[in-house]
Amino acid sequence: MWNKHFSTFLKSQDFSVSKADPCLFIRRRGDETTLLIIWVDDGIIASNKSECIAQFLANTRNTFQIRSNQPDRFVGITITRERNKRRIFLSQPDYVDKIVKTFQMEGCHPKPIPADPNSKLVKPPTQGDSGREKQNFPYREAIGSLLYLALVTRPDISFAVGQAARFVEHHDRSHCQAVKRIISYLKGTRAHGILFDGSKPMTVVGYTDADWAGCLDSRRSTTGSIFLFNRGPVAWCSKRQSCTAQSTVEAEYVAASETAKEAVWIKRILPELQLNTEGPITIYCDNQGTIQLTRNPEQRQKTKHIDLRYHYIREQQEKGQIEIRYIESENQLADILTKALPKPRFEFLREALNIVKVP
Repeated sequence: MWNKHFSTFLKSQDFSVSKADPCLFIRRRGDETTLLIIWVDDGIIASNKSECIAQFLANTRNTFQIRSNQPDRFVGITITRERNKRRIFLSQPDYVDKIVKTFQMEGCHPKPIPADPNSKLVKPPTQGDSGREKQNFPYREAIGSLLYLALVTRPDISFAVGQAARFVEHHDRSHCQAVKRIISYLKGTRAHGILFDGSKPMTVVGYTDADWAGCLDSRRSTTGSIFLFNRGPVAWCSKRQSCTAQSTVEAEYVAASETAKEAVWIKRILPELQLNTEGPITIYCDNQGTIQLTRNPEQRQKTKHIDLRYHYIREQQEKGQIEIRYIESENQLADILTKALPKPRFEFLREALNIVKVP
């Protein structure tokens, strides 16, 4: 009811709802472009004319009790701006501190990476681990707290959190240690966040990758995808696939199809933000077989069993919505979302994704 009431007010102020996202409101009058993002009763407004913002806030105060400030914080996200360099940082250092304190990890030694590449989590025996550590550690609560961080500003922990989240119902000491390792990593990188650099505008570019049969329990693969705009991540995903891939090509093809869906949504919202939409969105893949399967729709003995819904990527390729291209594995940025990596590789990809220490 609140959303309906406030949306009615916004429409009276000449705002219209975005077709791509119901929480985005847009107003264009003459040479004015004003954007408003709503999260329940919080919002951020941006406009190319500062007087339009002032007028809108004045009109809003006549109907609602509101507080307005410079957007330094929004729903727990710290926004740091360097206007002279046209750079914006998004981070959550206060939220990281809260997690560390909540789970009594203040005295832990910071870890350089969130997941151990030398060990893989598996389902514990039926009897479980009745050890003291498991009994005293609030595993489900920790996963919930970490998921919010991984979804909002920290794609570098997405794989580690997603892997640990599979064992919420049934876990033992090894899983508790894995969660604590993530928190230890966050303690050492509490000031890290996403950097968006507007000094060198870039078009949207995507990366897709898969770790074939990475889950030792189900033997299912892990999809990793990420999209960058102005050099910073704007959308990412790390999740176990819903089907069992019988080859690396199939696993990569399924991941690419899921990535294409996100690309189509981004393609829809760009015109509403008056951003460049000419040409397809490029998606980089490091598997030549997947690229050939996307571009050549002929049916083969080894691929005819693939579910029809995953051929969605072919349709979007033909329509010119996306363009899948090859990239060397060493430059595949989505690799950080599919598996646990050693420190040098992890830090290289983290920096490439513009996840840096906020000044």
